[in-house]
Amino acid sequence: MRIQPPWERLRQWRTERGMTQLSLGQGCVSQSAYCHIERGRVMPTVDSLKILSARLQLDEETQRAWMADWDLYRQRARLREALWDGFLRERGRLIQSLLTRPVRAPWTEEEVGQEVAVLTGTATAQSGDDDDSEMLLEEFLMPFERHIYWAVSAAFLGDFTTAQRELLAGWMDPDSHATISGAWTQMDRERAAVAEAKVEELLNHRSRRHDARDYWSQVRQQRGVVLQGGKRSPRVDD
Repeated sequence: MRIQPPWERLRQWRTERGMTQLSLGQGCVSQSAYCHIERGRVMPTVDSLKILSARLQLDEETQRAWMADWDLYRQRARLREALWDGFLRERGRLIQSLLTRPVRAPWTEEEVGQEVAVLTGTATAQSGDDDDSEMLLEEFLMPFERHIYWAVSAAFLGDFTTAQRELLAGWMDPDSHATISGAWTQMDRERAAVAEAKVEELLNHRSRRHDARDYWSQVRQQRGVVLQGGKRSPRVDD
């Protein structure tokens, strides 16, 4: 399902009103930061969103819905961090529970401090409306990214048939590398590539193809070097 991200609506509203990025963001965010906001690479603060809403003259209902949509993508940023943490700890069950978690209503300031507990199921997030509760957070990930995390979680759990199937699905999906949901950043791609190499390593170990296993182990380590010292992405300015 194609969901129009809130940053696309921001760009649409700005152009419809004949405003430039500079004029809309002036005194609120820098022009560089604003450019990244319209690309979905920076999540603006609540205060910044309120200022932008006022300048765009959005009505109260539209503003409330728009800000709630931004929060969905904040959740995605947190989901990606939790998935990566689960990968590093080789927690297959945790990764799968994260991928199957329903979308929730925007978290309160108190809940943001419990984000890891919320995502791992040790705390309860407030329920969203009926439409949101039927959606899964994984729908906001890129297709390749989603398939790879399913593959690596299955491999961690010893389900190599599913791991192979999901790996192939990630390769064959025509939308796997397209920016359908936005904010498919370099960091996201690098993490998915490391996880992909781990799946290959585990599959070849299972099949006792030791040369191939050692090759993919080296590839994973080389890809992991690129991530050292990397920044979280997209940035969540809350």
